[in-house]
Amino acid sequence: MAGDSEPENVDPRVDELYDLPPGEFTAARNALAKALRAEDLRDRAAEVAKLRRPTIAAWAINQTVRRHRERVDALVEAGQQVGRAQRRALSGVRRSGMREATRARRELIDELTDLAAEILAGEGSSPESHRGDIAATFDAASSDDEAADTVRAGRLAAPLPVPSGFAGLEGLMVLPEPEPEPEPVDEPDTATEGVDEAERERAAKQRRDAIRALEEARRELAEIEAEAREAAAAVAARLAEAEAADRAAQEAKEVWRRLQREAAELHEQVAQARDRADGTRRRVERQGRYVQQRERELNDLDR
Repeated sequence: MAGDSEPENVDPRVDELYDLPPGEFTAARNALAKALRAEDLRDRAAEVAKLRRPTIAAWAINQTVRRHRERVDALVEAGQQVGRAQRRALSGVRRSGMREATRARRELIDELTDLAAEILAGEGSSPESHRGDIAATFDAASSDDEAADTVRAGRLAAPLPVPSGFAGLEGLMVLPEPEPEPEPVDEPDTATEGVDEAERERAAKQRRDAIRALEEARRELAEIEAEAREAAAAVAARLAEAEAADRAAQEAKEVWRRLQREAAELHEQVAQARDRADGTRRRVERQGRYVQQRERELNDLDR
């Protein structure tokens, strides 16, 4: 799932980066990487330097997780309830609880999305353009264990994509349809019993066909998701290269500014030296004229 590569056993200082407003993240990350290098933790410093600044939506999600962790835990549990209900429904259980579980999960997604929007509004950012990404991320956290772990860490750099379904449904079997409760009748109706049996067989076949179609769709989905992950990894790599180039450009600018300051100081020193040289030259000229005058006076006395 989405998320930055980070060192194992995350340094508390890394965790603190994600509490900062997005605009302060890059400078603080670079300062931490420099501090880690000074501590001779060069591998850790290199990993920290690769961390991407969270987007506005990702930052709001991280803050929501950190401030309302119990609601996020409730969302993950609600997602697991939906998965269990879905398995029961696909296995032919009539009272699977699917509708109630789905409604509870959706209400928690909406609640957490509203909480994240409130955090954005409190920071002076308009939440409306980010609600879709925020809701999709909480939806993913309730649908996939890996996504749940990523969101719960509170260190997202970007929102997660909209999930396409619940995992772990492969290999399901259609359970036998429960026998209907017998109803008292005066005389057995063998014709009706035959119709009921045919109806049950038809229903069982429809469920088997539905499960086969689901498994085929999930196989196709896995292939598409693999392609999406490869594309996301390529994007992340390009972003990392772009950030490295930005850092190099910033360092080059700092060197250029320093050289400019040094050149200005040298120009000032040259100007001062030129002034001193001009003053010395004028004194030499005055002294030369004085010497010439004394020489003339001496010559006049000798005559």
